[in-house]
Amino acid sequence: ESDVVALMQKLAPVQVQLVIEITERRPLHFTPQLSEWFAALRKSNIAVALDDFGTGYSNLCYLHALEPEFIKIDKLFVSQIGEGGDTRIVDTLIELAQKMGLRMIAEGVETQAQADYLRMKRCDFLQGYYLCRPVPLEDLIGVMQSPATFSVD
Repeated sequence: ESDVVALMQKLAPVQVQLVIEITERRPLHFTPQLSEWFAALRKSNIAVALDDFGTGYSNLCYLHALEPEFIKIDKLFVSQIGEGGDTRIVDTLIELAQKMGLRMIAEGVETQAQADYLRMKRCDFLQGYYLCRPVPLEDLIGVMQSPATFSVD
């Protein structure tokens, strides 16, 4: 049993959503142990996200073998959204995710135009400087402990 699964079992009384990101920057070599580990993650309600999707060692077999809940659309593609940009690849990635029932996280959102476009395309989550700059851990803890909600709409 992995340390991650043990931690989630320990936190069971508290509502926690954990997403493990698997990057496509390096190839994965599938083994029975790796498949068992991903199965244990899913059984423990730990989600898997394919990070940098469409770059690096992008392999559509990962979608079948890993059964991720999320794909993270790389900022390389998000940066094409806007004046004169070519959105064909980002549109195709969004359509692929939607047809496969996967949730999407768009990385590197830096402009209102990008945020509007991705919302129009029904992208599930946006991530980037347009929404929030990095903050020190102490500030993040304060926000997380506050009963107030934060909205980007």
